[in-house]
Amino acid sequence: MADTATIASLATAVGTLVLAVATFASTRSANHSARVAERALDLNLRPLLIPAHEWEPSERITFHDQIFELRSGFAAVEERDGNLYFAAQLRNVGAGIGVLTSWKIKAEARDVSQINLVDTPDPATFVPQQRSLYVPAGDVGYWQGAIRAGDTDRGDADALRKAIANGERIALFLRYSDQDGGHDTITRYNITPDENDDWLIGITRHWTL
Repeated sequence: MADTATIASLATAVGTLVLAVATFASTRSANHSARVAERALDLNLRPLLIPAHEWEPSERITFHDQIFELRSGFAAVEERDGNLYFAAQLRNVGAGIGVLTSWKIKAEARDVSQINLVDTPDPATFVPQQRSLYVPAGDVGYWQGAIRAGDTDRGDADALRKAIANGERIALFLRYSDQDGGHDTITRYNITPDENDDWLIGITRHWTL
């Protein structure tokens, strides 16, 4: 009888252990599946803005007092009546709607060693968009910004005028999110003149806030 009881106890212990292992494996698998689903949902909401391709159709954009013909693959950089106007077409290669919220533009340092491509730019120094600009997922939209005569909080206008006149590179930082304010991102772009005095726009890197 003792042997039978011992065997029964061992069998029960083994059965309990097997059940515990199976439960642990099942829970771990469920947690992994939940993380995969959460990641997939996250990617379906994340926008990612890059310069539009050159073969995209051009677009007319309006400022309060000016109208520009914006060529895809290029940026608009122009001074009119003492005001500086900037614009660029963007393609959203992410799966979520991109909502542009603020921007910063500055003349690029000539000394490459002084250009900081590592640290996240301070969003507090950005200029809020006066109206939200939307870039649909898998489609093209645009950004626009202006520094008007007398503006003192939108960037160094004198340095930008000098950079434009001398054909020097300009750095553009755009902050954007999805339609719910999530996936807050800053992307840095370079705006550089070519031999035809057109302004090319390229991408440098992204920061997730």
